[in-house]
Amino acid sequence: MTVRLLVIAAVLWVFSALAAPAHAQIQIAYSPTGSPALGRIVRDSGASTFTIGTSGAVTRTSGSAIRLSSASVTPPTITISCGFLNLEGLCALRQVRVTVQAVPNANAKITHFYISGLLGNLLFAGTAPPSGSSMSFDLKPLGLLGTGTFTLGMDVWISGGLASGQYNFDYVVTATFI
Repeated sequence: MTVRLLVIAAVLWVFSALAAPAHAQIQIAYSPTGSPALGRIVRDSGASTFTIGTSGAVTRTSGSAIRLSSASVTPPTITISCGFLNLEGLCALRQVRVTVQAVPNANAKITHFYISGLLGNLLFAGTAPPSGSSMSFDLKPLGLLGTGTFTLGMDVWISGGLASGQYNFDYVVTATFI
């Protein structure tokens, strides 16, 4: 009798999880947190653009501002997961839309994003996104205990006529169920 009650309770719990509203959350982790640091930039009268590749290599692609360091930077790696055994809202079984957007800034801003190949359980639900000033792409379900990562590369525009120094730029990654 006790075993029968436990089985009935387990079945009711599964059905209530299936009928629950879809408010489960996708977890997004950044490594490192924040945008890559280009280091000190010597000013120029005109704007300049630096490209940060998904490997971390930094190249000036336009303008004549000078980056004092020739060292690579650590490009951001984004990890997406449903968390540990997150069955609420069927997180592990639902497709995910990922959006990457630059945060506006007058002195330094990201003008273009690139992503490396997806690792782990992340697979495109369709085609890989083209690079762009913002990007949105769909992923197949992560699966139970699934996580996956991708690396962001970017073009960073630095305004002309600024004092020499370090300039901050940022981006936001969001993930929602579709």
